[in-house]
Amino acid sequence: MAFCMHCGATLREGARFCGICGQRVAAVKLIERQPRQWIWGLLILIVTLSLGLGGLYWWKTREAALPGALGAKDKGVQRAQGDEARLLAPEAVPEIVEFEVPRGRTVNGFTFTREGILTYSGRRFSPNVAGFGGEERVAISFLRSRGLAGAILMDPDGQNRSFLLDVNTMSSTPSSDGWDAAQKIFWSPSRRYMVVFCSYEGERFIRVDLNTKQVLWGDFLGSGDKTWEIRNNPRWLGDSDVLVFNVEEYCDPYGFSDTCVDEPTPVIYEVHLDAATLKLSARRIRSRSEKEWKRL
Repeated sequence: MAFCMHCGATLREGARFCGICGQRVAAVKLIERQPRQWIWGLLILIVTLSLGLGGLYWWKTREAALPGALGAKDKGVQRAQGDEARLLAPEAVPEIVEFEVPRGRTVNGFTFTREGILTYSGRRFSPNVAGFGGEERVAISFLRSRGLAGAILMDPDGQNRSFLLDVNTMSSTPSSDGWDAAQKIFWSPSRRYMVVFCSYEGERFIRVDLNTKQVLWGDFLGSGDKTWEIRNNPRWLGDSDVLVFNVEEYCDPYGFSDTCVDEPTPVIYEVHLDAATLKLSARRIRSRSEKEWKRL
């Protein structure tokens, strides 16, 4: 397309004079520039690379940003050891998690109110989980796979009280109507039983069936006029529901026998406890000197 250099009018193709101003003109033809295709290609490439790098960064940082299965980082979620110092992914958190909840605090969703009542996610259990007034904290053993928790309301005098808690139904099963001197909670490998170790003027176990909620009390450990004191951490015998531990035998200080005499060196038994029935079987290990015993 050509234009007049004098008045700017549009000229006909091949015209030598302007039809508007009559001047002789040399036609000037404007060249229409086509957009450069490579610029668009470059822009598309930059946008594609930016999206790809952004997606890769999000994927790499996603695992570190995942919270643990128990809640926020200030509420007891376990962390990785070493230089990573990042929150564990849910699959890395152990199935059984143990922690304590002080009075007036919330840890992993469990709250031990100042009034001495244990709640979960702001809801009370039925019946209420409460102590007798002097408890300062609650020890929790949480079985994540079943949504069950064992709770021990810790009394300064050792007169503790234990419960089986179901956070799915918000129900609770007390192991007794009063205090039971509970010290430690064990979950059987079959996940059928919760076993509670109790120790107060004698040692015994309580078993709670996780399916029927039936509570069974075992006898005090001992034989005849002698009492047994557990001297190592009970452990499960392989994948069976049998607890194994060692005990030391001595005269019962609370007994009434005048004939009981302690042996000069500690007498040790290996004891097997069947979680289903709380029946005991024991075999005597040779007597050990105090020095040998300390090396166990």
